[in-house]
Amino acid sequence: ALSCNGTNSLVSLSRCMLFDVGFSSSDFHLNDPRCVGYVSHGRLIFSFASDRIICGNKLQVNSTHFIYSNTIRVKAETGSGSIVIRKPNVTIDFLCVYPLTMNISSTVVISAVHSVVNITLPSGKGLFETKMFVYREPGYTEPFTQTPVLLGVNDKIYVGTIVSGIDANQFVLTLSHCWATPRRDPNTPTQWSFITGQCPSVLDGSVSIEENGLSLIAR
Repeated sequence: ALSCNGTNSLVSLSRCMLFDVGFSSSDFHLNDPRCVGYVSHGRLIFSFASDRIICGNKLQVNSTHFIYSNTIRVKAETGSGSIVIRKPNVTIDFLCVYPLTMNISSTVVISAVHSVVNITLPSGKGLFETKMFVYREPGYTEPFTQTPVLLGVNDKIYVGTIVSGIDANQFVLTLSHCWATPRRDPNTPTQWSFITGQCPSVLDGSVSIEENGLSLIAR
């Protein structure tokens, strides 16, 4: 069984099945031999972070996803009798796949204060969280706490987006497109663009981007 959830990822094997083929729970480790498992409820469990390079994780990136992979391995036999190999060489490869592109939107019109999207894909696929906050001032310290938010025609708002559950040393958050709709459905035909192709829309001179593509925060 495999669960990919950033810093709380788990992969587990049946302890009874391992025992039946001649292994004990102490015979296994991940790519990094220091990363060993523990037994809980009859299963050998390896806890690892699938959002960074630890325990021998390997990172691959393609045009649509980033992938962390690792392997459960059998410890090398040591000692005076190690010339004779008594146990098979078992390797179990697994990977966690995360999408590079996310779509997030506020749950209501401008009155949305805090919007969360959990991306949960089938087993072996990753989960991480993106949050969007709407602030009342340029210091990004006072978010709106009540809805609806009532604004005048020329009033300014400040929108901050943050992603968690991925390695800040390997990835940054980039806002590619941002638009408003008169309804909650982001696919509503009537749209007004704020950001297009990572740049402020040429149709709206009131939009400015303060931080984008530098960290796990965009504003």
